[in-house]
Amino acid sequence: MTGFWDAFWPNLASTLAGLVLGIPLGLGINRRAVTQGETVRRQGERLRVAHALQVLEKALGENQARLQQFATVLAQNQTLYDPRIDVSAWDAVKADLTTELSDPALRQRFAYHFSRLSTQVKLNDDYLYFIVGVGASMSSAPAAKASLGKVIGELVTELTAECATLTGAAATERKRLTP
Repeated sequence: MTGFWDAFWPNLASTLAGLVLGIPLGLGINRRAVTQGETVRRQGERLRVAHALQVLEKALGENQARLQQFATVLAQNQTLYDPRIDVSAWDAVKADLTTELSDPALRQRFAYHFSRLSTQVKLNDDYLYFIVGVGASMSSAPAAKASLGKVIGELVTELTAECATLTGAAATERKRLTP
């Protein structure tokens, strides 16, 4: 029986030493792996947000040029059949604007701007109705056309200015997110 106790105490001591050293070491390795994984995930998320902002910057810049052209046409009491305003960019990237976007008000401003762009496209369709559609033959068409033209002109002016502001805000935020 002494042989058993002679082997038992060294084995117990080595097992306890393994537990005392192994558990904290294993937990430390696990914590480091989790931290590193979280860092990689957050970097990926930041790059996704930066890419989404880049897409919005491009769309806003193109829309600004198109809105300026559209304002010139409107000033001549005319309109375009298709003003080629990009309202789909927001739908394409809004899901990528996650918590890494530091300014929630900026996300709201983007959403509101693209919503107003959709309204502008709809109003242009209504304006066309009074220029070349059946509405042009109505007796109230000249007054409706003038009123709608004024509303669209004001909206286009506001949207053009918003494009410039939002483009700058998107660029600033994108630069913050990318190293």
